[in-house]
Amino acid sequence: MTISRSGPRWFAAFNVRLPAPPVAVATRAQRRRGAAGMGLGVEVIQRPSSRSACGGPRSVPKSHVQVAAQRADAQHHPTKALAIQFAQVVIENLKVKNMSKSAKGTLEEPGSNVRQKAGLNRASLDVGFGEVRRQLAYETGWYGSGLSAVRSGHTSQTCHRCGHVDSKFRRTRSVCVCTAWAPGAVTTPR
Repeated sequence: MTISRSGPRWFAAFNVRLPAPPVAVATRAQRRRGAAGMGLGVEVIQRPSSRSACGGPRSVPKSHVQVAAQRADAQHHPTKALAIQFAQVVIENLKVKNMSKSAKGTLEEPGSNVRQKAGLNRASLDVGFGEVRRQLAYETGWYGSGLSAVRSGHTSQTCHRCGHVDSKFRRTRSVCVCTAWAPGAVTTPR
């Protein structure tokens, strides 16, 4: 048994040996709905509050525990919904380590937009792309659906109906216009 503490809460963990569960198979409803794609973006879940705003140093660990719980909840709900509803879930094969490299450069060749890149790195690591992928792998296996990762290049510029790649495909976050198969036809991203 392992006893641990996270902020003001205590946890006890122990192992139990159980027989292997039967292999889960996609339900009829999942097969009827087919596949769904999940694009991972950077959104602020919650900004950690400062010491003075949350009442002094004793409440800082509690606020970090609350932020961690909110982050885990925000990752768990959409991944579970996708795993339950669809027979196949497709995500981008993101290389988080490469995405979050520093832009500061060297002394001879200093980088540009270093502060903006640092903010983007912080936000993308805060979202937890790796944890979302881990949860999807676990939950799709649990609910009988499949998980596949596609190459992440041009996924936001590719029409899901015809496969045409155009840099002007995504007009706004929720409006996509494919110029190849029907000029001016509006589609919604998957």
